[in-house]
Amino acid sequence: YLYSAENTIWNPVRNAVYQDMKRPLSHYFISSSHNTYLMGDQFRSESSIEAYIRSLRDNCRCVEIDCWDGPNGDPIVYHGHTLTSKIKFRDVLPPINEHAFVVSPYPLIISIENHCSLPQQKIMADLFKDVFKEQLVKEPLVDCKLETDCYPSPDKLRNRVILKHKKP
Repeated sequence: YLYSAENTIWNPVRNAVYQDMKRPLSHYFISSSHNTYLMGDQFRSESSIEAYIRSLRDNCRCVEIDCWDGPNGDPIVYHGHTLTSKIKFRDVLPPINEHAFVVSPYPLIISIENHCSLPQQKIMADLFKDVFKEQLVKEPLVDCKLETDCYPSPDKLRNRVILKHKKP
């Protein structure tokens, strides 16, 4: 119902970009997804690449990847300590890359919930670089003189991928 035309609460003007996208990224609300990889509940549902594609096609600009150590040194994605199915981390990134900017040119933020060992984190870092190449933001894009200057604008970040994670 929320996405249907029958929902009279939604203002259709908001379907298109109507704001000045030249202000710092922190000045905007960002359409985000939690447990993006899940097709259902967070206890026993299927983890799927299709869930990422669906979210990106619905104009989500922040997706989440929960990463855990997997077999044979290959990180996996799932909701840890639950009955959700597991998918390979390396299988998640290509479809994200393919669908990231189909609906919107504005930046994609990938939120990493990292539970991996250092060797598997290295594999993840290499995969991020290999898949996203020059689209991946690897260093600051602005010189921070004032606190309000510390984030580039969505306009400056068009077609770029930002990784978000907590430092250990």
